[in-house]
Amino acid sequence: MTPSGAHTLQTYVKEVLVYPADIQSSMIQYPSQDGTPIKASFSRPTASGRYPGVVVIMEAFGLNDHIKDVARRFAEQGYCALAPDMYSREGSPDPTVMDQVLKTMFSVPDAQAVADLEGAITYLKGLPEANGKVGAIGTFALTRI
Repeated sequence: MTPSGAHTLQTYVKEVLVYPADIQSSMIQYPSQDGTPIKASFSRPTASGRYPGVVVIMEAFGLNDHIKDVARRFAEQGYCALAPDMYSREGSPDPTVMDQVLKTMFSVPDAQAVADLEGAITYLKGLPEANGKVGAIGTFALTRI
């Protein structure tokens, strides 16, 4: 019988119980380097401690459930994870209309995207539970930036 909240992980050697990490997730706002409030999904472990940060850069379709889940999974691994909405100023496109997605993505100036990502790094480094280390992962037109 599996204890409440545990998942069974089958391996070649034995069966292992994996408990989901206790994390907290919420939508927040942080300031871009130019002062503009940027919406973001923020996830972190609930246990006290000092954690590295990771900026989860969204894909062209916007800050969707998949990107929020990626941030939650980083938090489960012991990171403070921030997924900025890079369309905070423009508004999210309809993800089913590719022309709209591309138009919105390419309307974000490079300098604005960099300022928003630098703001995310500054936010993560300033958290009381931060250890000062921040990385980034993502796909938002990175070849442009």
